[in-house]
Amino acid sequence: MNWMKKITAGSSGSEIAEAALVLPLMFTILLGIYWFGRAYNVYATLNFAARDAVRTGVAPTCAMCGGGPTGANSFPSLNVMAQVVQQDLQASQIDWTQVQPLLLANVDLPPGDTAYFSCNGTGGVSNCSLPSGGYPQICVLPNVYMDYVSADSDLQSCGISVSFQYPYQMSLPFTSLNMTRVMLKAQAQMAQEN
Repeated sequence: MNWMKKITAGSSGSEIAEAALVLPLMFTILLGIYWFGRAYNVYATLNFAARDAVRTGVAPTCAMCGGGPTGANSFPSLNVMAQVVQQDLQASQIDWTQVQPLLLANVDLPPGDTAYFSCNGTGGVSNCSLPSGGYPQICVLPNVYMDYVSADSDLQSCGISVSFQYPYQMSLPFTSLNMTRVMLKAQAQMAQEN
């Protein structure tokens, strides 16, 4: 306890003034590390959820059933893919009700492509499918070319693209970033399994 008396007895006004200047800066830096780390965590979770949803969407529900006349081998619905996103976000304590569809104008296209093209030959895709009900509003582009070469080429593969965005808000007092809202994008695509 003797060292405590020395510290308090030897303090001068300049040390208190220096601490008053340094402590807010130090706390702002620590809060910045926390909020940017959380933003990276949310971004990684969003991308994981998009990949998980697209992986669910491309896999047949019954690999051994075959197409057959009963159509037993089918692909999951939009609601099932949205439910996967919902579960992944809930597991990381992210509010899935704030998920918004990512408009096609903001989607990153495959290299060299100007738009997503439908595999059934109807041309470019202009809008996405949204799940119905109380699920996250994710943009799903089913049955589109992943690597469009030309209309008569056999080099491309059909698949699914899933994209959405999430508003993330930081709280950094004493900065211009305080209460700034950033839209984090998530997008994944995968070729469809047969």
